[in-house]
Amino acid sequence: MSFIDIPAQILDVTFSDMGFIVFLQPENQRDESVAVPIFIGIPEAQSIAIQFNKIRSPRPLIMDLIFNMMNLLKVKISKVLISDLVDKTFYGKIYMEDQNGSFYKLDARSSDAVILALRFNAPIFIRSTIIEEAGILIRKENFSEKKETVKPTKLKTRLETIEDELKKAIEEERYEEAARLRDEVRKMKGESN
Repeated sequence: MSFIDIPAQILDVTFSDMGFIVFLQPENQRDESVAVPIFIGIPEAQSIAIQFNKIRSPRPLIMDLIFNMMNLLKVKISKVLISDLVDKTFYGKIYMEDQNGSFYKLDARSSDAVILALRFNAPIFIRSTIIEEAGILIRKENFSEKKETVKPTKLKTRLETIEDELKKAIEEERYEEAARLRDEVRKMKGESN
């Protein structure tokens, strides 16, 4: 089996009933409307949204810290690769080069690889076998509408996310869950019962 690494771009980062998803679209699949959905956690989705929308934090975030350290060490990321899919889990590799022309490769979570690619403005590649195994047909109009009216993503704090979950739990009459969330909100706000 031959492996071909295909350039890809982020088509969208969105939320579904199953969690956050980053859609990677291989460049050779644009006419066929194929994308690879990768499910990611909330912190990773926030980091990708920050990098994707080029939002800068007043204080350095972890990816900014990594960026600054690598710049001090004169190491750059030359590319990232979504390299493997094992038991529905995507794996990535980060390719780096130092000032002396030495090359390095690190294993990484796919979401971290994508975040670093965005932060370092490095190309993203995806292995052809992954596209064949996990690629899905998409409707371009679902994404093209969003692209025409792109607005900076307002990131929610952990407190805002929990407050939203609390409202939903109350609406759905899941009172035990609502009580637990209410207590968590109070704890975060530093309130006592």
